[in-house]
Amino acid sequence: MTMIKRAILIALLCLPSLALAQAPPGPPGAASGPYVLFIHSGPKSADDPAVKRIAVQLAKAGYSVREPQNDQDKVGGPGIDYFSPQAAAEAAKVAGLVSGYLGLDPAKKLPTRQQSSKSPPNYLGIWLY
Repeated sequence: MTMIKRAILIALLCLPSLALAQAPPGPPGAASGPYVLFIHSGPKSADDPAVKRIAVQLAKAGYSVREPQNDQDKVGGPGIDYFSPQAAAEAAKVAGLVSGYLGLDPAKKLPTRQQSSKSPPNYLGIWLY
């Protein structure tokens, strides 16, 4: 990948994070600012072109996308994790977007799963594989 492409990719991945860092805090428990997406690329490398393409597409869609990680959910498999009932609709929207980017049949889009951990309500975990 050329140096210019890398610079553009880094800028696209970092700009939404900077905007979130400058957003004023909201009331406790409320989703303040954009949704923050954590991409877990599974057995594929976080540097895989398909994973990076998904991250860039989600950033272009207005999400704050953190750098992809190589983690894999070996128990639950692929899916979109959310941490507040208020985030269920957004998780379903992200599931549709990511499923489309992966070329999945619309009837077999990534499932959404509410988690019970104490993560902020505007965090979503994306488990690709």
